Amino acid sequence: MKMIYWILFVNIFSSVVLASSGEHHEDGVPRVVFYQAINVFIIFGSIVYFGRTKIVAFFNSRKNQFLQAQEKAQLSLRKAELEYTEVKSSLDKLKLTRAESISKAKTDANDMRTQMIQEAHSLVTKIKAEAQVTAKLELERAKSQLKEQIIKEAFELSKRDLSSKATFDDQRKLQEDFISKVQVVQ
Repeated sequence: MKMIYWILFVNIFSSVVLASSGEHHEDGVPRVVFYQAINVFIIFGSIVYFGRTKIVAFFNSRKNQFLQAQEKAQLSLRKAELEYTEVKSSLDKLKLTRAESISKAKTDANDMRTQMIQEAHSLVTKIKAEAQVTAKLELERAKSQLKEQIIKEAFELSKRDLSSKATFDDQRKLQEDFISKVQVVQ
Protein backbone atom coordinates (compact mmCIF):
# COMPACT_ATOMS: atom_id res chain seq x y z
CA MET A 1 0.00 0.00 0.00
CA LYS A 2 2.80 2.37 0.88
CA MET A 3 4.43 1.51 -2.42
CA ILE A 4 1.40 2.82 -4.32
CA TYR A 5 1.57 6.11 -2.47
CA TRP A 6 5.26 6.47 -3.25
CA ILE A 7 4.68 5.76 -6.93
CA LEU A 8 1.94 8.39 -7.02
CA PHE A 9 4.09 10.91 -5.19
CA VAL A 10 7.05 10.38 -7.52
CA ASN A 11 4.80 10.56 -10.58
CA ILE A 12 3.17 13.81 -9.49
CA PHE A 13 6.44 15.35 -8.36
CA SER A 14 8.18 14.47 -11.63
CA SER A 15 5.28 15.96 -13.56
CA VAL A 16 5.62 19.21 -11.70
CA VAL A 17 9.35 19.26 -12.36
CA LEU A 18 8.89 18.54 -16.07
CA ALA A 19 6.19 21.14 -16.29
CA SER A 20 8.42 23.79 -14.76
CA SER A 21 11.34 23.00 -17.04
CA GLY A 22 9.56 24.01 -20.25
CA GLU A 23 11.10 26.89 -22.26
CA HIS A 24 8.00 28.06 -23.81
CA HIS A 25 5.52 30.13 -21.81
CA GLU A 26 1.97 30.50 -22.84
CA ASP A 27 -0.67 32.39 -21.11
CA GLY A 28 -2.82 30.25 -18.85
CA VAL A 29 -2.41 26.65 -17.94
CA PRO A 30 -0.53 24.57 -20.45
CA ARG A 31 -2.19 21.53 -22.01
CA VAL A 32 0.27 19.13 -20.47
CA VAL A 33 -0.96 20.00 -17.00
CA PHE A 34 -4.51 19.13 -18.01
CA TYR A 35 -3.32 15.78 -19.33
CA GLN A 36 -1.43 15.16 -16.16
CA ALA A 37 -4.44 16.08 -14.02
CA ILE A 38 -6.56 13.69 -16.06
CA ASN A 39 -3.94 10.96 -15.51
CA VAL A 40 -3.91 11.65 -11.79
CA PHE A 41 -7.71 11.45 -11.59
CA ILE A 42 -7.65 8.20 -13.56
CA ILE A 43 -5.02 6.73 -11.21
CA PHE A 44 -6.90 7.83 -8.08
CA GLY A 45 -10.19 6.65 -9.51
CA SER A 46 -8.77 3.23 -10.41
CA ILE A 47 -7.19 2.94 -6.97
CA VAL A 48 -10.51 3.77 -5.32
CA TYR A 49 -12.52 1.52 -7.67
CA PHE A 50 -10.24 -1.54 -7.68
CA GLY A 51 -8.66 -1.20 -4.23
CA ARG A 52 -11.69 -0.05 -2.27
CA THR A 53 -12.63 -3.51 -0.94
CA LYS A 54 -9.05 -4.41 -0.13
CA ILE A 55 -8.45 -1.07 1.57
CA VAL A 56 -11.65 -1.36 3.59
CA ALA A 57 -10.83 -4.97 4.51
CA PHE A 58 -7.30 -3.96 5.51
CA PHE A 59 -8.51 -1.16 7.78
CA ASN A 60 -11.24 -3.38 9.23
CA SER A 61 -8.70 -6.08 10.08
CA ARG A 62 -6.44 -3.47 11.65
CA LYS A 63 -9.42 -2.21 13.66
CA ASN A 64 -10.22 -5.76 14.82
CA GLN A 65 -6.60 -6.38 15.77
CA PHE A 66 -6.54 -3.14 17.71
CA LEU A 67 -9.80 -4.00 19.51
CA GLN A 68 -8.51 -7.47 20.40
CA ALA A 69 -5.27 -5.99 21.71
CA GLN A 70 -7.30 -3.47 23.71
CA GLU A 71 -9.44 -6.26 25.22
CA LYS A 72 -6.33 -8.24 26.14
CA ALA A 73 -4.80 -5.15 27.73
CA GLN A 74 -7.97 -4.48 29.74
CA LEU A 75 -8.10 -8.12 30.83
CA SER A 76 -4.46 -7.97 31.87
CA LEU A 77 -5.13 -4.71 33.71
CA ARG A 78 -8.05 -6.26 35.63
CA LYS A 79 -5.96 -9.31 36.45
CA ALA A 80 -3.06 -7.17 37.65
CA GLU A 81 -5.40 -5.04 39.77
CA LEU A 82 -6.91 -8.17 41.32
CA GLU A 83 -3.46 -9.58 42.10
CA TYR A 84 -2.45 -6.20 43.53
CA THR A 85 -5.44 -6.14 45.87
CA GLU A 86 -4.75 -9.73 46.97
CA VAL A 87 -1.11 -8.98 47.70
CA LYS A 88 -2.02 -5.75 49.46
CA SER A 89 -4.60 -7.51 51.64
CA SER A 90 -2.10 -10.26 52.48
CA LEU A 91 0.49 -7.64 53.36
CA ASP A 92 -2.00 -5.74 55.54
CA LYS A 93 -2.97 -8.98 57.27
CA LEU A 94 0.69 -9.76 57.92
CA LYS A 95 1.22 -6.28 59.33
CA LEU A 96 -1.77 -6.68 61.63
CA THR A 97 -0.71 -10.11 62.88
CA ARG A 98 2.97 -9.25 63.15
CA ALA A 99 3.04 -8.89 66.94
CA GLU A 100 0.94 -12.00 67.36
CA SER A 101 3.23 -13.99 65.06
CA ILE A 102 6.32 -12.83 66.91
CA SER A 103 4.87 -13.73 70.32
CA LYS A 104 3.71 -17.09 68.99
CA ALA A 105 7.19 -17.77 67.59
CA LYS A 106 8.74 -16.87 70.95
CA THR A 107 6.39 -19.17 72.87
CA ASP A 108 7.01 -21.95 70.37
CA ALA A 109 10.77 -21.46 70.77
CA ASN A 110 10.47 -21.54 74.58
CA ASP A 111 8.31 -24.67 74.42
CA MET A 112 10.84 -26.35 72.13
CA ARG A 113 13.67 -25.29 74.45
CA THR A 114 11.99 -26.79 77.53
CA GLN A 115 11.13 -29.93 75.60
CA MET A 116 14.75 -30.29 74.44
CA ILE A 117 16.00 -29.76 78.01
CA GLN A 118 13.59 -32.40 79.32
CA GLU A 119 14.64 -34.83 76.61
CA ALA A 120 18.30 -34.18 77.41
CA HIS A 121 17.69 -34.81 81.13
CA SER A 122 15.81 -38.02 80.43
CA LEU A 123 18.56 -39.12 78.05
CA VAL A 124 21.22 -38.37 80.68
CA THR A 125 19.37 -40.37 83.34
CA LYS A 126 18.87 -43.24 80.90
CA ILE A 127 22.57 -43.22 79.97
CA LYS A 128 23.53 -43.13 83.68
CA ALA A 129 21.24 -46.08 84.44
CA GLU A 130 22.63 -48.06 81.50
CA ALA A 131 26.19 -47.23 82.58
CA GLN A 132 25.47 -48.42 86.14
CA VAL A 133 23.93 -51.64 84.85
CA THR A 134 26.87 -52.17 82.53
CA ALA A 135 29.34 -51.46 85.34
CA LYS A 136 27.59 -53.96 87.62
CA LEU A 137 27.60 -56.59 84.91
CA GLU A 138 31.28 -56.00 84.18
CA LEU A 139 32.08 -56.14 87.91
CA GLU A 140 30.22 -59.44 88.26
CA ARG A 141 31.95 -60.84 85.21
CA ALA A 142 35.35 -59.77 86.54
CA LYS A 143 34.56 -61.32 89.92
CA SER A 144 33.48 -64.52 88.21
CA GLN A 145 36.65 -64.66 86.13
CA LEU A 146 38.77 -63.95 89.18
CA LYS A 147 37.07 -66.70 91.15
CA GLU A 148 37.58 -69.16 88.33
CA GLN A 149 41.24 -68.20 88.07
CA ILE A 150 41.73 -68.53 91.83
CA ILE A 151 40.00 -71.89 91.79
CA LYS A 152 42.17 -73.14 88.93
CA GLU A 153 45.34 -71.96 90.59
CA ALA A 154 44.30 -73.40 93.95
CA PHE A 155 43.42 -76.64 92.26
CA GLU A 156 46.77 -76.82 90.51
CA LEU A 157 48.66 -75.89 93.67
CA SER A 158 46.86 -78.41 95.79
CA LYS A 159 47.24 -81.04 93.11
CA ARG A 160 51.00 -80.51 93.13
CA ASP A 161 51.09 -80.46 96.90
CA LEU A 162 49.01 -83.55 97.23
CA SER A 163 50.85 -85.50 94.65
CA SER A 164 54.16 -84.78 96.29
CA LYS A 165 53.28 -85.01 99.99
CA ALA A 166 50.09 -86.87 100.56
CA THR A 167 49.21 -90.50 100.48
CA PHE A 168 46.41 -91.99 98.53
CA ASP A 169 43.90 -91.82 101.46
CA ASP A 170 44.90 -88.24 102.21
CA GLN A 171 44.46 -87.29 98.59
CA ARG A 172 40.97 -88.74 98.48
CA LYS A 173 39.94 -86.92 101.67
CA LEU A 174 41.34 -83.62 100.39
CA GLN A 175 39.57 -84.02 97.07
CA GLU A 176 36.26 -84.61 98.79
CA ASP A 177 36.79 -81.53 101.00
CA PHE A 178 37.72 -79.46 97.98
CA ILE A 179 34.66 -80.57 95.99
CA SER A 180 32.36 -79.76 98.88
CA LYS A 181 33.92 -76.30 99.30
CA VAL A 182 33.67 -75.61 95.57
CA GLN A 183 30.03 -76.59 95.60
CA VAL A 184 29.37 -74.23 98.51
CA VAL A 185 31.06 -71.34 96.68
CA GLN A 186 29.08 -71.86 93.53
